[in-house]
Amino acid sequence: MFGVLVGAVVFGQISDSFGRKLATLISTFGTFVGWLLVAQSRDLFQFTATRSIVGFFTGGAISVVNVYIMENIPKKHRMWINMAITWSPNMPLLAFIAWASHSWDWFAYYNAFFCIPALLFCYFFVHESPRWLIQKGRLEEARHFLTTQLSISDHHHLIDDEFEKVLLTEYEVRNNLAIKLHLKIKIQLSKNNNVSLSILQIALQQNRKKGQYSYYHLFSTYRLMLTSIVLAFSYCSTSIINYGILFNLEKLSGSIYWNSVYTGLMRYACNLTFGYADLKFHRVGRKFVHTSGLVVVLISLAVVISAYYFEMNHELNMVITILILLASSMTSQIYIADGIVANELFPTPIRNLGYSFVQLWNRVGVIFSPIVFYLTDYWIALPYCVMLGMALIDTFAFECLLPETKGKPLVEHMPPRHERIFGKKKAIPAPETEPSPLIITEA
Repeated sequence: MFGVLVGAVVFGQISDSFGRKLATLISTFGTFVGWLLVAQSRDLFQFTATRSIVGFFTGGAISVVNVYIMENIPKKHRMWINMAITWSPNMPLLAFIAWASHSWDWFAYYNAFFCIPALLFCYFFVHESPRWLIQKGRLEEARHFLTTQLSISDHHHLIDDEFEKVLLTEYEVRNNLAIKLHLKIKIQLSKNNNVSLSILQIALQQNRKKGQYSYYHLFSTYRLMLTSIVLAFSYCSTSIINYGILFNLEKLSGSIYWNSVYTGLMRYACNLTFGYADLKFHRVGRKFVHTSGLVVVLISLAVVISAYYFEMNHELNMVITILILLASSMTSQIYIADGIVANELFPTPIRNLGYSFVQLWNRVGVIFSPIVFYLTDYWIALPYCVMLGMALIDTFAFECLLPETKGKPLVEHMPPRHERIFGKKKAIPAPETEPSPLIITEA
């Protein structure tokens, strides 16, 4: 889990700096190699070390792929696509593979095998995110990939003479005068002799610094800080509930394999239901999906705690098992809602950094989840009381502190400098005589 945590942080920076596709290829290939190394382990130390390598690249893949998907699908379809293409169907498949493997080394080989089609698909069929390319100023590549995507999806009517103008306009909106001057500095100097060279040098110096973002920018404004904290807590508390239950499946009645199958099926059924509801009903938004999942978790945990409090756990043994598996199942839609909201609230220049940050706290929750069950030494239902309390805080924080993002476009630009908590700078003083508007004659 420590490897997953570090991988999420590292690949978030790689993705925002060098692109979504490159980060996905590296993380997927690293996962493939890591599983092969796991299968060759000869003692517990080697096994732990190689599994940490797998965790490092897996954490990176999880952080990057979700952001890539969000940047390439229309806002109307974000929820149901993320609900339909998720990890829930993998749970029954993984349980079957684990049952059929008969040994841990063959289980590792099977996991490595499933990385191969992912690598091939990513290398041959996945293009770089056009949003990232535009943000980096690589307009020609963005035009090429967008044209390819629109041709495949039979939207030829969107490819017209204004296509490059739209890209160029989008690029200019994201950037200040410094980048415009950098694009056409010779034209600017020749046509606007009254613009002093010192001002141009200051602008170009700012341009070189532009686009270099790091994790501290997630706290550069009060709104970004609040978004980061609320989503980080939501991920952490959800992981404590989800993995705390999954790591203790053997304590529930029934087979651990069948319990995994039931959990995966319940998760996927809930995912498809809420994905369909989000697509068909306008009132069903991100908050509804998130809060409805938490309400089911709260009710389930409350019933389980009551059963233990009134010492009815033996009579309601099967009911407790079903309710605990149901609580674990509902965390799937909470994860998805958190991920969608994170991608819709964090601006494009720091979107992968923001998603990696909340994924980091997701893994912190995974690390602490088994520790919570040590509280059973004091009372058998105390871990569920802790989960109930965290779910309550998550519910009210998400509902009261974050805006509804359904139907809204992705945030493309960083907040203006005057809204930032730190790093505020004075604007560049305008020349005594205003220069004529900058005319860009080529893309």
